[in-house]
Amino acid sequence: MKFNFKILIPSFNELKSLKKIIYQFNSMKEIDIRRDILILDDCSTDKTKIFLKKNKISFLRNNQIIGYENNIIKGINYLKKKREKIDFLITFDADGEHKTKDMKKILTLLNPALDLIVCNRKKMNRYLEYLISFCFKKKYGIKDPLSGFKVYKYSKIAEEVKKISSNFYLSEVVMIFKKKNYNILNYEIDVNIIKNRVSRAGGFFLANKKLLKFLFYIFR
Repeated sequence: MKFNFKILIPSFNELKSLKKIIYQFNSMKEIDIRRDILILDDCSTDKTKIFLKKNKISFLRNNQIIGYENNIIKGINYLKKKREKIDFLITFDADGEHKTKDMKKILTLLNPALDLIVCNRKKMNRYLEYLISFCFKKKYGIKDPLSGFKVYKYSKIAEEVKKISSNFYLSEVVMIFKKKNYNILNYEIDVNIIKNRVSRAGGFFLANKKLLKFLFYIFR
């Protein structure tokens, strides 16, 4: 059964890795990069806009930096307004951590009964992320809610987007889906190790503060 899907790729000054992702997706027969991909450019200053225009890749560009979560929320609301026929919405980070080859497998897992796939990483960036994954698994039965590689049934995420906060990397969506007894699948993925990684939260201390806040949020 063939499904219509849209891949949202939030990006901020990640042109080098974004190019590789686009080129690799373009080599897959399962993906039409001009139909199936929407880049969410959070006011990048590294010529991301020029590259996307030149290659005729669909994108939304923010006039000012709004942050990772708000960028994705804006993308979902944009698609709602366009009223495109979409069965599944996929989020995929632009920093190169995720392996594009895993997308092929993920696309074979899509089925009407599935509401959410959380792609749990074999290796994570911080010890605190391992702790959060462990605690979340204990309470909700799902690993790695912080993963940026997720697949949502579009009708469900379009309905729940208004409840998503601009915190926690959209991890609370997993909690919302779980509490509503939606069908959730964990799928383990390998990752690329990124040296000198720049945190989505804006620095070492801010990132860890945000992660600690989410850890307490899990057990509220």
